[in-house]
Amino acid sequence: MGTTADNWNVGGNLAVTGTTALTGAATIAGALAVTGDLTAGGGRLCSFTFHQGDATASQSAVAITAGTGEDADATEYVIPWAGSIMGISVACEAARSGGSCIVDATVNGTVTGLTATIDDTDTQYAYGVQAKDSDAITAGQRLGVKVTTDAGWAAGTTPSILVTVFCEM
Repeated sequence: MGTTADNWNVGGNLAVTGTTALTGAATIAGALAVTGDLTAGGGRLCSFTFHQGDATASQSAVAITAGTGEDADATEYVIPWAGSIMGISVACEAARSGGSCIVDATVNGTVTGLTATIDDTDTQYAYGVQAKDSDAITAGQRLGVKVTTDAGWAAGTTPSILVTVFCEM
């Protein structure tokens, strides 16, 4: 037998045995303890790292290395679950002294338009975000990053960049 209510206010502990479905918003003030599996329809946030050891000037949509290993040649991750791209960030080892560096998340090698830009405003760290489901990605598709730098790009002698793409899955 189930109970349905429009509003509940519990002033102490609440114990639920069995399956419980919550539709709508919920606010929990205090600790939430879950024993067993927790299923969330909104998914979970996953991050994928990419890097380029020497981000030189005058690059045009160059795929950069997936992961952080020095000798890795792979430029994409194969995504095992459906989800969406929600954010991208870039960090440069030194502050920019000229030009700009733009990183763009890709799906199957095609840029999405979600970018982060190091320029005269954001000189060493930058990020870009967008709403969930703006750029959907399905199981089996490949996630990557392409970098574009202009002719004036400079950030120290070897401006290595680290890029992180954030996905909801």
